[in-house]
Amino acid sequence: MTSREELPPKSRTLSTLGEFYMKHKKQFKLSAVQRYLDGPDGYTLLGRELGLSTTTLRNWVARYERHGAAGLSKKTWSKHSDKFKLSVLKHMRDNGLSYREAAVEFNLSNSNLVVEWDRRHRDGAFGQARCQKNPCLMKPRPNTATTTTPLADEKRSQKELIRELEYLRAENAVLKKLKALAEAKKSALEKKQK
Repeated sequence: MTSREELPPKSRTLSTLGEFYMKHKKQFKLSAVQRYLDGPDGYTLLGRELGLSTTTLRNWVARYERHGAAGLSKKTWSKHSDKFKLSVLKHMRDNGLSYREAAVEFNLSNSNLVVEWDRRHRDGAFGQARCQKNPCLMKPRPNTATTTTPLADEKRSQKELIRELEYLRAENAVLKKLKALAEAKKSALEKKQK
C-alpha cells in the first residue's frame, strides 16, 4: 500500500473564475485509485486523507474501472458534434444511466457536459450558434430595456392575486418572528449585563 508521502504532489492552478483548483498528475490519480481498490477505506475516509473530495475519488475509480489507466489521463477540450451528443443522451436514457455514469461511459472530462447537453436538447437549442468564448458558461442575458412590467392588479386573475397575498402574508409573518427574536436576544443581553 502506498503511503501519503509517496504520492506525487499536486499543483495549484488559477481558474478563469479567479479561484484555485487542483491538478493532479496521472500517477497520483493511479495511486489513489489503487489505494481505494486494495484497501479497506471508503471514498470519504481515503478522500479526506488524500485531500480529495469524495466525488473526485469516486469519478477516478469509475473511470479506471471502465477505461483503465487511460481513463485517468488529462482530458483536453474538444468540440463534440451534435450527433455525438445526441448519441450520449440516447445511450444514457436507454440504459438508465446518470449524468456521471454517462460521462464515465464515454470518457468525457466532466459530467456537467452531459447535463448541459441534456438541457440544450430539452430547450431545443441543439444546432444553434453559440458564443465561442466558453460555450457552456455563456448564457444570454435578459435585455433589461425590453423586460415587461408586471400586469396591473386589475388585469391579474383572482388566483394570482390570492397567491401573491398568501406569499406576502407569509413574508410578513417571517419578518415579525425575526423582529421578535432580535428583541428577545437584545433583552436577554440587557438582563445578562445587569
